[in-house]
Amino acid sequence: MIVYIILSGLIFFVLHLPRKSHGIFTQHSVSDAVVIGLISGSLFSLTYYKSVRQHYRPYLTTALCHGLSNGLLEVLSFL
Repeated sequence: MIVYIILSGLIFFVLHLPRKSHGIFTQHSVSDAVVIGLISGSLFSLTYYKSVRQHYRPYLTTALCHGLSNGLLEVLSFL
């Protein structure tokens, strides 16, 4: 399970690396992507794992958790 969590964190990190957009980088840095990948990726993989074990809908549960996380971060960015 530890390998699964680490792999999920690494994949999430790579997906959240800053990309160029019209000649400028997005608003987060590589260090932000590391934190996003390690913390969020680990939490989402644990959410998926717990959902499977408790016979919930794992994809729906993880997607809702991800959406809630993104929504909370958007609200906090305006404060």
